[in-house]
Amino acid sequence: MITTTANRIVELWPALTDEQRACLVAIAEDAAMGAGPLRLTPDEAAALRRSKEDFEAGRALSFAEVEAATDEFLRDLRGKACAP
Repeated sequence: MITTTANRIVELWPALTDEQRACLVAIAEDAAMGAGPLRLTPDEAAALRRSKEDFEAGRALSFAEVEAATDEFLRDLRGKACAP
């Protein structure tokens, strides 16, 4: 399978844009290096810190609470989508 994958990448290479090629190379390099550290944007890192703080402080929702909040959110979306 590894040979098949490598051959397929070689076959597809000419059809890829420079950006797609760079992305593919970056993925391969990361995998070869043992998947380095997770790369987060500053906003993602801040959200992760806040969620860890919330969890440690016991500010977490039960599955039922999450389900109810999701249902309400979807009801609101449907209402807006169906409004004239």
